[in-house]
Amino acid sequence: MHRGGRRAAHRPGRTRQRRRRGGCGPVGLSYVQAARLALAAQIIAIDPLPHRREAALRLGATTALDPTEVDPVEAVMDLSGDLGGINQGRGADFVFEAAREARAVEQAWAMTRSAGHLTPAGLSEDPGATVTFPMMEFSNHGKTVHSCQQGSLRMRRDLPWMVRLAEQGQLDLKAMAERSYGLDEVVQAMRDVGDCSVLDANVVPAG
Repeated sequence: MHRGGRRAAHRPGRTRQRRRRGGCGPVGLSYVQAARLALAAQIIAIDPLPHRREAALRLGATTALDPTEVDPVEAVMDLSGDLGGINQGRGADFVFEAAREARAVEQAWAMTRSAGHLTPAGLSEDPGATVTFPMMEFSNHGKTVHSCQQGSLRMRRDLPWMVRLAEQGQLDLKAMAERSYGLDEVVQAMRDVGDCSVLDANVVPAG
């Protein structure tokens, strides 16, 4: 949420974008909400699971794509329009990737507009996974990559800000925590989130 909120807030009103393959889990949905709070003109969510796409639309996405039905890169290119010029062509201004596949990072890069910003947050299950970018595009298109884990959070500064957003109803946490678990069910909660049975879990202390 933090990286998405701070990054997307730089240019309100321009096209923002989100990513695919499990990309609308708790991290991806936080990015969707961050883009909504930044007044993004267009928020494109991509995920193969219907209930996650539906959640993305409820939380602020303007479009939800199924990557098993369409080419996600071409779909984003078509939806985002063309600003014209070699370095301002089609693609999203901001792309937030929250999947678990190296291929998703490559696709996120491909759908980022020239001079746009890519924030990859997904972690592959293969620790040795690599990604490949076209050299010409990597050298000439001026894209900026922001690595991100834990939202690049600064606890003292950012947690109070996010709590205020939640208290004001601007950040909907309840919609993402589909099921509550007791402390003795933490392992099951992690399994359910990991296999996409629930969007996210709320662990509640006993009593």
